[in-house]
Amino acid sequence: MFKIVKAILFVQALFLLFPLSAQQRGIVRGKVTSDFEPQGVIGVTVAELDQNNRLINGTVTNLDGDYIIEVRDNTNRLQFTSVGYQNQTVEIAGRTRINVNLADAITELEGAEIVGYRRTNTGALNVADRDLAIPVSKISTEEFEGVQASSIDEALQGRMSGVDITANSGDPGAGMSIRIRGVNTLSVDASPLIVVDNIPYEVNVSSDFNFATANEEGYSQMLNIPVDDISEISVLKDAAATAMWGTRAANGVLLITTKRGSKGRKPMVQYTFRGTYTPTPPTIPLLNGDQYNTLMQEAYYNSNNTPMPFDTYREFLQSPDDPYYFYNYGANTKWMDHLTQNGYIQNHDFSITGGGTKAFYRFSVNYQGQEGTTVGTSLDRLSTRLNLDYDISDKLRLRADFAFTHSDTYGNYSDETIKNSRSVRSVGYRKMPIMSLYEYDAEGNLTPNYFSPESNSQGTAPDTYNPVALANEASPGH
Repeated sequence: MFKIVKAILFVQALFLLFPLSAQQRGIVRGKVTSDFEPQGVIGVTVAELDQNNRLINGTVTNLDGDYIIEVRDNTNRLQFTSVGYQNQTVEIAGRTRINVNLADAITELEGAEIVGYRRTNTGALNVADRDLAIPVSKISTEEFEGVQASSIDEALQGRMSGVDITANSGDPGAGMSIRIRGVNTLSVDASPLIVVDNIPYEVNVSSDFNFATANEEGYSQMLNIPVDDISEISVLKDAAATAMWGTRAANGVLLITTKRGSKGRKPMVQYTFRGTYTPTPPTIPLLNGDQYNTLMQEAYYNSNNTPMPFDTYREFLQSPDDPYYFYNYGANTKWMDHLTQNGYIQNHDFSITGGGTKAFYRFSVNYQGQEGTTVGTSLDRLSTRLNLDYDISDKLRLRADFAFTHSDTYGNYSDETIKNSRSVRSVGYRKMPIMSLYEYDAEGNLTPNYFSPESNSQGTAPDTYNPVALANEASPGH
């Protein structure tokens, strides 16, 4: 009997507790304002905290600064927080509406310090500059952006200390000689190793490459990389680079990094055109035909104390009775005017760059057409490059680079000597101005053949060849 009475009393106690617990819950509404926004502050966090500052429930104010929250216990507190305002905590105390005016939070910073460390790609690792143990020079394409240059080496001229870049000739497509910290050997090649996107770049020249100075023209292959595709160029100047690249890096390393796509970037299409016009360069003042004929006869007389024997030097006789020599050696030819022309360069760059969360890409096409200031010299180059990247994980990335280049280079004859005395310009300066450009026959009739005698007072073939003939025949279409 006692147990039954005890159970009944327990059930009655539960019924008495339920109404009490229900009375502790409630709905609280209100509005949050401030002196700066009296109409209402949007996005204020309203949180219910118990006596131990534990978060029980929460909400945020709407566009008008109004809020509504269901509280678990009307004896708890409400905390109002927002960026730019001071936090405020109020007691609920059984209220169903609580309006709050927040005060602005004014914080004065004594200072902010941002520290960044620049890193350098050594071809094997990205090393912080402060940890580098070898001297490195770097240059980004921003430093020569807008500069009209047909190749990387041409764009680098005079922009990096300790790196000497000199042109082998002024003809289109001609290579350049690159020396890092000067020439340090007299017996072997002193050219640096070229690395493109961490891959050694071959610059060997085939044995049948015979125009201009073939031993230096290997670097003309750098023309295959358009300047617009370059992101950064680094030069390792110390012999310590051999630790990473072997003995081929004893003369230094030229590291070239090409542009790539980036993560989360919408496809961006870019087109750039650059054009350059080069007027005909001035030449050294030369004698005309009449002046040359007179001075040559005077020079012979001063040297031999006798008049020039025209039987031996018939080209200086200038007699109409001998039509062949009279017309072929009676001209006033300005050879350099026939060997020079106005030059131009046109450069078209087209690229598409983009990327997603894991894969990104860059595709580019470049066309360059160049006409040299010497007749018969020109360059036509079409190159394309595709760089692909795919992040498998934070520690593993796949890269694929594809490049294709087709170029046609037209150059003049070279005897491959240091003086290159038989080049068309060298011969043009030495050629007798009394000689005709085209040959006349024995009766004095003009023929379509270039006048290139087997021998005359200047020597024998090949020193007597017609430079205009060689320059014109080297032009595209011949």
